[in-house]
Amino acid sequence: MRRLRLTRLKKRGLAGSGPEGRPPSVLFSPRSRIAIRTACLLLGMCLTANGSLLRGDEARIAWKTLGMQVRHEGRTRYSVEDLKKSPHTLMLECPHGLPTGTQVRLVIGGFRTLCGGLKEAAWSLDAAETSGGGKVTVTQNNLGDFYAQMRGQIPDRLQQHVAVVAKIERPVPPGGAVVLRIKGRPSPYDTAPVFGLLQLEVAPPGKKRFSQIGRSVLLELAPGKPAQVEVRSKSMADTSGFVPVSVFMKDRFGNPTSPPKGMVRLEAVGPLEGLPAELDWKTARDGCLHILGVRLKGSKPARIRVRDEATGTAMLSAAILPGPIHGRGHFFGELHFHSEYSADGNRPATAAYAYGRDFLQLDVLALSEHAGGPWWPQVLAINETFHRPGRLVTIPAWELSQKGGHVNVYLRSPKVDVSWTDRNHDWAQVREFDGPKDILLIPHCTMAQGHPDFPWTNVGSRVRLVEMLQTRGCSETAQEDKQWGINPRKLTTQPAKPNTAGDPHGIYSDSTNQDCSVRAALAAGYRLGFVGGSDNHDSYPTRHAFFGLYATQCPPYRKKSNMAGYAAMTGFAAKELTREAIWQAMNGRHVYATSGVPIICHVEINEALMGSEIIVPRGEPVRLDARLHGTAPIERVEIISDGKTVKSWQHGKLDVELKETLPGPKGKQTYYYLRLLQSDGHRAWASPVWVTVDSR
Repeated sequence: MRRLRLTRLKKRGLAGSGPEGRPPSVLFSPRSRIAIRTACLLLGMCLTANGSLLRGDEARIAWKTLGMQVRHEGRTRYSVEDLKKSPHTLMLECPHGLPTGTQVRLVIGGFRTLCGGLKEAAWSLDAAETSGGGKVTVTQNNLGDFYAQMRGQIPDRLQQHVAVVAKIERPVPPGGAVVLRIKGRPSPYDTAPVFGLLQLEVAPPGKKRFSQIGRSVLLELAPGKPAQVEVRSKSMADTSGFVPVSVFMKDRFGNPTSPPKGMVRLEAVGPLEGLPAELDWKTARDGCLHILGVRLKGSKPARIRVRDEATGTAMLSAAILPGPIHGRGHFFGELHFHSEYSADGNRPATAAYAYGRDFLQLDVLALSEHAGGPWWPQVLAINETFHRPGRLVTIPAWELSQKGGHVNVYLRSPKVDVSWTDRNHDWAQVREFDGPKDILLIPHCTMAQGHPDFPWTNVGSRVRLVEMLQTRGCSETAQEDKQWGINPRKLTTQPAKPNTAGDPHGIYSDSTNQDCSVRAALAAGYRLGFVGGSDNHDSYPTRHAFFGLYATQCPPYRKKSNMAGYAAMTGFAAKELTREAIWQAMNGRHVYATSGVPIICHVEINEALMGSEIIVPRGEPVRLDARLHGTAPIERVEIISDGKTVKSWQHGKLDVELKETLPGPKGKQTYYYLRLLQSDGHRAWASPVWVTVDSR
């Protein structure tokens, strides 16, 4: 038996030099083993439970066996309605002490959950100290520094950033502790629900690899009280002939929130069948009422009016079309938003897709994460999971943020063998791409605040669309126009400078010395269709990215509205809701931009759909045919040609149909595009039609 036991010990690596092959740990009393363990720590080694000495990575793993614990004191649940700063204390309790040279770091999870705002630091380090003796010195402090936190993301660890690093200068004796005292609050971006974490990690002296100690401290930011009811529907019936409808409650910041007790009333405005007169909020699933079985009967658009009894709030839905217009269905989507897969993003990508599909009833979604990191396979997999032709089309995409301007890349399908990790393309020269033909490049913020210049020179043929507006503003012109919500960067003769010391490469510069507006691009001869993308970083497609900061600076600001929190959206005039049909609409520029709500715009010049190129006889006028369906009364419609308004109309109606004659081109060629303004401040821009005069 003794020989068999010794053989088993040798196989397990536990046989030592003690009598009869006993493990060496048996030779020491518990008190002696603690003393030896502490001495080994001072030498950068660890003593396992069986007495073996470990070095290097093995020692790093064994740190978890030394009895260290993390204790947290502070608040763990917040509400967007109560974001007062509160203190947090994290104590690393060390029963066996810590040797000189040990590093302790505080890691935060969820960038926007815990990062400081662009103007205000949400978190700060009050003290780093020890209890029971010893000395600790802070060697790195990223709290309150937006860009330092963004650069401090830990490789291969999703949304975990180094906040504070401290080093033991004098040994912490057994029974002592390292104490970090911080103060702050979750996200200053009024977004909920979000979750973050605080955790402490330790690296032995002379080592770079850290191990987490204890469990993470989870922080939750919950939505506020229900304040406004919202109703959304598809703009057209699905393949079965039914129109999906959703009704949900928002808090005063625009977050979906738990509905109140009571009923919600529904009324058909137009020829609708199958719409219930009322619904009990008790039947809501995940906070949303999903209404099936609604049909549109007749040849005119219809809408749905809802009213919540508890809050007394009401809303009229966007228009539901009786069918395609001249063979084109109208679909809505979001082409520019971020999730936790971006270094400066927040909340899961799956939450973004579910919100866009189930709450907003969007037809198209393109998650455009910042290029970098190992996350492309995960992003692509989620994209494909939600892709359901006829219900929701997803488009593979990502963003390239560069000093020469910010550009989003869109793929025709996931089968296109291109990704942000592709080294066969020089992404630094993306603006000059003439191929491959299965990608599209869309610049954004070419003239809006907070981004660098996008000079309209050396732009390749795959740049066929431009982002007209987003959270930071509208890039239509270089001149401010409050009525149309255009708030461009200020032109200056000074060279562009970074807007913060934390942006040394100038990729977020907000000064310019040249006109980079959309109209400047059109004047330079570039033929670009218009799209809208919110650039939301909190997994809320179409919503303002910084509600508190930009919602007042960037319209709609004229009148308060239950739709005021939305920033941008794209409309697609496509033959069907499939990935290929949506791609053809984008590639053909048969698209339009809105300020975040589903305003339907169908515009034709001489029977050619927006985005087209046509030839007309010299000296003849052109014919406009436009069908416009607003989410609020349409106050003004304008036609822009060669940078000037050539015709305008005042209306005040929800539905507007125009059949008008426009002055023909004065030169060899021109363009015409339509823009509209609603009574609530929301706007839309249809892509141009380019008209060339027949030279014969």
